[in-house]
Amino acid sequence: MALSWCAGREPAAYVSYIYDNENARENLVNTLKRIGNILLTASLCATTSVLAAVPPLKCGEPVPLAGLIANPDAYHGKALWVVAHVTIDFENMTACPSENETQAKNCLWLDIDDGPYKTDQDYARYQSRLKIWERFTLQTVAIHATFDKTLTGHFNLWPGGLKNVTQISGHEGGWNFAANVAVLRDICVGAFQVPKQTDDQRAMISGNLKLRNNHIDGAIADFSRAISLEPSNSGYYLIRANAKERKRDYAGATADYTRAIEFAREDKDVIYIVRAEAREQAGDLDGAIADYTRAIEINPKLADAYHGRGLVKQKKGDAKGAAADLARAKQLTPAQSPP
Repeated sequence: MALSWCAGREPAAYVSYIYDNENARENLVNTLKRIGNILLTASLCATTSVLAAVPPLKCGEPVPLAGLIANPDAYHGKALWVVAHVTIDFENMTACPSENETQAKNCLWLDIDDGPYKTDQDYARYQSRLKIWERFTLQTVAIHATFDKTLTGHFNLWPGGLKNVTQISGHEGGWNFAANVAVLRDICVGAFQVPKQTDDQRAMISGNLKLRNNHIDGAIADFSRAISLEPSNSGYYLIRANAKERKRDYAGATADYTRAIEFAREDKDVIYIVRAEAREQAGDLDGAIADYTRAIEINPKLADAYHGRGLVKQKKGDAKGAAADLARAKQLTPAQSPP
């Protein structure tokens, strides 16, 4: 189940998605399934703004993300500057050390809006704020915010978070949230040596925009260009695999998932799951079972691998094996309490 504010989904869908505990496990897997999104997802929304002359914030000394994570008590509740690679995607709004270091344990959750979330007006405000943040997705920027060690994001995957963001600044300009206006590039960006986007990053952003507009062939061409420039980036293969699946090119998607597994440093168990799903769609049930089994070997407590393997075994007529896998998946799935 995917949700895109830019696509105009009703605010109520956001509430039901987060608090539908019956589907919480599925939501988590869908989030992990989009590891390519964790690394690179770009959902660009068109926004227009007028640059405003707002006095820049005092830069101070930027605090490394690793420092915040290692010493949460020392920084809890303090306003500070952080230089981070930002990803803005549903259930994955994060500030990470770099585009190549994006595991939740090494990143911080980004609270892009401080609430409340009770009325349609609140969600209209949230949507507006989200569109602003999406202008900076997949970029390394300077962020002025307050660190909160208790802000661990959805599913409590992150070691802390950033809230009360007052300003974000990149090479192409920034946004002052206190004044709610676009601003010129902040001097802090230069002071903190924020890196510029590379050609492969620009190709990925272009591809994601085309994919968003259902121009799948153009998106795949952009993703392929990014891969030619950075052939060992597992996230690029994951994104292109997703695009190929939308064309029902399951063989091509499987090949890309295989390359992603080859270059991935972590989360290979989840990539095996998504490759298993592609193989199942292609009719390769034995290959799907093999991939689910490999995921289980890596992570014996991954309920979704047992569940997926059980369903494929059902298709093959292995009722006994299916029942055992589905029972094990149920054992590993935490009991859900009502909202």
